[in-house]
Amino acid sequence: MHTDIPPEIFNFICVVVSPAILLKTIYEFWLCLRSRSWRGTATATITEVKKDYYIKRGGRKSWYEFPIISYTANGTSYTTDYSRRQKSLGSYHLGQTIPLRYDENDPRNFIFEDEYAHSNSYIDLILLTALCLFVCYHAACSIAGYYLDNHDFLFEQETWAALEDPFSLHQDSSTPYRSLYSMKDQIEETIHNFHGIDQKIRKSILGKKRRETYLSQYQQSAIIASRSLADTYSPSLAEAFVTCGLDGEQDLLWQSIYCGLLNEICPAASPETPTYSLDELMFMADVAPYILSSNPPYSTAPEECTGIELAFAYAKLYAAASALPCQKSIIDKIEQGFPNYVPVYIERVNQHLQKYGSSSETPLDPEAILAVFTYMTSRYQGKDSFPDVLWQGSVFAYEHMHSRLQADPALQNQERFQEENNPLSDFEPRIGAEGFFRSKEEYYRRNSPLDYLHEWRSFIRFLE
Repeated sequence: MHTDIPPEIFNFICVVVSPAILLKTIYEFWLCLRSRSWRGTATATITEVKKDYYIKRGGRKSWYEFPIISYTANGTSYTTDYSRRQKSLGSYHLGQTIPLRYDENDPRNFIFEDEYAHSNSYIDLILLTALCLFVCYHAACSIAGYYLDNHDFLFEQETWAALEDPFSLHQDSSTPYRSLYSMKDQIEETIHNFHGIDQKIRKSILGKKRRETYLSQYQQSAIIASRSLADTYSPSLAEAFVTCGLDGEQDLLWQSIYCGLLNEICPAASPETPTYSLDELMFMADVAPYILSSNPPYSTAPEECTGIELAFAYAKLYAAASALPCQKSIIDKIEQGFPNYVPVYIERVNQHLQKYGSSSETPLDPEAILAVFTYMTSRYQGKDSFPDVLWQGSVFAYEHMHSRLQADPALQNQERFQEENNPLSDFEPRIGAEGFFRSKEEYYRRNSPLDYLHEWRSFIRFLE
């Protein structure tokens, strides 16, 4: 409806006049139904014609008139004005007679005989009903809007800021990458919160304009929250990529995080399809802390055992990415980046040895580690191939270790080659691959080939 009246004033007017119009509508229907049972008839005479006016838009007066009538019912005379029958000037004149019908029990209740006798009367009732519904609707919207603004939606209004920046609370300024541990939970919680508010807005009793206002605020908050997520997590993910020798990813990661969350909570606001999906980003977030940590979990063992350990980690990462709905590009990143991470890992282990190891302990030999790691990963062809790769790699590592010990007997004095620190000390290549795979030993030392075999089988069952 087009009106020059401001919406707030128009709604206020509707609130004020709606009770009168509602009562008028109810009365007209009540009178129409009740008059059907009246059987008293009489002839009324117009004794006076009154004139009045109402102000139309623009200040113009619109005149009308209504009659004052006299009639006799049950031996009693009655005189009353009949303002319900307003007509244009000249419609009534003195002495005019009009048939009427009245209630025998209370003759003061009457109607003109032609009332509700023509289709025009019912059209008037329908129009009055429509007007009543229109005014009451706007009045209800105004009241509901006030209530929602100050009560029901107070929760949403108070939490827009929290929705827009739910991730800052989980940032660790000293070690930002630690926030990646909670990235998945925070994304899922944020999606849940936004969807809940979206449904609450859409199901609430709101006028179109007010609903659009809330949805606009929702979209704005979704954009801000997505930027907050991208700003919070993309630097740490990009740093993990750089650590693995994969440069130039920060902009793609920021764009993927931003668009990925928007696609979930407000698809209409997402500018483009992200390079990496949210599943892929959360997979990266699970891995990145281990890459960025200056104290990764490791054991002080011979270099060949470290090579097996790294190859095992590579195979698990590859298998996990393959089991998820990840693009091949993620697999490619693992194949390219993991070998670049190995020297970083070795350097951190050597720093640990230098800081906490005995003064006689020499740094790890990177070549020995890389020899075993490269031997195993070059043969890895997917999760089904790993048990064979593990056996072949363990035999290669065992022989490689003994070859080094023969070439440099002094290595036997290093702590990592002592039997209690060497997971390969009780490995037996002579049992063959069949014996290795069928081994029923209930006890096997940590980080030994059998330990990795059983851990791999458990890991594959988890993936499946």
